[in-house]
Amino acid sequence: MKRSLKVLSMLLFIILLISNNSLVYADDEVIFRAPSDGATFWQVESKTLVGTSYGSYRNGPQASNGITASMSKMTGTSIQYQHVLSGNYGDKLKIGNSFGVTFGKNYSQTSSFSHTAPKNRTIRLRYRPYYNKYKVVERQYTRLDGKSIKTNTTRTSYAEIFQNWDCTWIYIN
Repeated sequence: MKRSLKVLSMLLFIILLISNNSLVYADDEVIFRAPSDGATFWQVESKTLVGTSYGSYRNGPQASNGITASMSKMTGTSIQYQHVLSGNYGDKLKIGNSFGVTFGKNYSQTSSFSHTAPKNRTIRLRYRPYYNKYKVVERQYTRLDGKSIKTNTTRTSYAEIFQNWDCTWIYIN
């Protein structure tokens, strides 16, 4: 009886395993459970570095008369940034995962920049986010007879991925 129950359990497990949809793989990584026949889905096909971009300058600390202004201990919302996605895109999460980031989420990162003010002068540190800009191409696929068939349909978006803070200083008197 116990042996029959074991065999029956094993057969049931195998049937369940076989009846599940197959998985879609890209770069040796499981992306998601494949949709049923006739369904369409999108995959990130390429990411190409096309340049760099900068955000607006933000004011940091100031110092006067031989004192050093430093950004290494800054905290709060002034040091927050977001990764940016624009253009014709579908699944922000899937594109974000391909970069290892989350679009629309606030991140914080400090910088170690400092500068000493000359005698009788006041300086202010300034900083801005520095991004690498990527062209992202997604390709549409269709499921047919349990297989993923590549179509000729693509869409293009642009991702700006934060790299670091670009820091400088200015005289304010």
